[in-house]
Amino acid sequence: MPWFLVSLGSNRPERAACFALAYLALKPVVMAPILLNPDRDGQRPDYWNQVAVIEAIDHLTLEKQIQQLEERCERMRYRPDITLDVDILACQNLEEQLPQGEPKAWHWIQRRLPLTADVLLGLHQLWPEHWPPNTVLFNPKTMAWLMPAEVVPGTILSQVKNDNQSSLHYLS
Repeated sequence: MPWFLVSLGSNRPERAACFALAYLALKPVVMAPILLNPDRDGQRPDYWNQVAVIEAIDHLTLEKQIQQLEERCERMRYRPDITLDVDILACQNLEEQLPQGEPKAWHWIQRRLPLTADVLLGLHQLWPEHWPPNTVLFNPKTMAWLMPAEVVPGTILSQVKNDNQSSLHYLS
């Protein structure tokens, strides 16, 4: 079965119950720690954000499962208060034949790009060994390059570069 990379988020008081329900329903293979991120305007509760890898039969089945899960948590789309938001970010085909020793590639879902800093930091926590040395992230609002440790949660990043790559990797 393929693996899917998903992000979970919530800023409601019942977020612990919704995250627990998501864990039971999705059965993560591996999870990054939950990141606590302040609301950008300071008007709502802090956000919980997490990145997880799950197994599923296929993309469509997983989409339906996520929709049912969000409905069960009474998710109302396009509202500032989010009981549970689960997004599929990428898929990895475990049967894909690659040269020995080469890691399987994630196939990113384009509408989920660019990734937010919260997701990138979650990915860094899951697989720090896959981040090349001296990786830097570009924040288009401030026009600044940042080391992963300097990224403030909630920042949207558009580019990544490192010493091993002379060209930029555009996330959008």
